[in-house]
This record gives sequence, C-alpha cells and structure tokens, in this order.
Amino acid sequence: MKAYLINLDRNPERLAFMRGQLSRLGMAFERFPAVYGKELSPEARSRGFSRVRSLIASKKRLSDAEIGVAMSHVGCCRRIVEADEPYALVLEDDVALSDGFTDALSRVEAFLSPGRPQLVLMSGYGVEGAESLPEQIREEKAAWCADAYVLTQSAARLILKANDPVITVADSFKRWRRRFGLELYRSLPSTARQDDETFKSENQVLPKSNWLVRNALWVADWVLWKLMGR
Repeated sequence: MKAYLINLDRNPERLAFMRGQLSRLGMAFERFPAVYGKELSPEARSRGFSRVRSLIASKKRLSDAEIGVAMSHVGCCRRIVEADEPYALVLEDDVALSDGFTDALSRVEAFLSPGRPQLVLMSGYGVEGAESLPEQIREEKAAWCADAYVLTQSAARLILKANDPVITVADSFKRWRRRFGLELYRSLPSTARQDDETFKSENQVLPKSNWLVRNALWVADWVLWKLMGR
C-alpha cells in the first residue's frame, strides 16, 4: 500500500522520527511537503482556500495552521488520484505507530472496496481504551483527527469535490459523510496515536451565544451546498 507522509520543510526532526518508525516497520513512503499556512502567498491562499465560503461552512475563521493542514491533506488526495492509486495511507508527521500497525493495515486492505468512497481511521482519537478494544473495523458516524488513515481513490475524489479549494478543516468527516456519502470506519484496536507535541488550536470561533449569526450561516451553507454541490 502506498504511504504518503505529510511533513513541513521546517520540521526535519519530525521527518527523522517518522522515517525511523516506518523503517522499523519495513514500510516505504513518499513525503508530501506540507503547506505552511503562515507563509502562504496571497496568490496561493486565494487559489487553495475560499475565505468567505469557509466562514459560512465552518462557522468560524480557520487559523493559518488549519488552512495549511487542510490544504496538505487535499494535496495528498490529488496525488492519489493523479497516480491512479486504488487506495493509500496518509500519515501526519506526529504520530506514534505501534508494532501492530502493519498487521492492522493488512486487515484494512482486505476490507476495502476500491470503488467505494471509504476512509478508515487508524488512530483511536476520542475513543476510550481504543488501544485495547477487540479487533474490528467498525463504522463511525462522527470522528475527528486526520493523523493516520487509509482511503480509497473514490474517497480521495470525494474530498477533492468537497474541500478543494479548502472550506473546512482536514477532518470534516461527519460533514462529508452526511453530505457526500463518505463511508467512515475505524480500525481497532488503534495502532496510531498523536504524540504530545501537537500544536495548540488557533481557532477564532464565533460566539456560541450568537444564535442568529450561527443559524444564518448554517442556512447559507445549506443553500450553497444545494446550488454548488459543496
């Protein structure tokens, strides 16, 4: 299975960390140069990110970090499609992989139907005791954290349709499941987890008490989805 590793040029220590883990597991990978949101040129930002549409879809102003991460994941999806890969693994450069990771990948590979828009999370973010749960690939209704996942080319095409140019964060799985038919699963027990150095959120969330604004944005988002298909 082809593996794509998202890594910033300014984080060579992260690359070394991931290379060591993947080498130990006998896995080759292709590095994807991550987008550094804070240094995006105005041209690159306007080409890869829709500011107004993002505010409507996300109900908040995305941080530079969130924009960069989302654009990086979209870029990986584009590579998967261009390379005509039936499915692929996408990793961020801050995940710790267990010794059972490759076995879990084999189970996921046997589970996949490449013609369907399937995405399987390898981490257990938000799931209590995920590292010790029985072996299974279970369906998820909502999940977060795009640190390690396998997706089919069909799912990659779906994400490109839904988030290119970027209007939501990289882990808008619930939105894509409900609006575009993404089939979302999780491999358990989890074999990947984020380390303790993940960046702190820079989100500027609209006040939850502003009911009128948030609901007006929700209605606008629904109308644009029906008119534009995203």
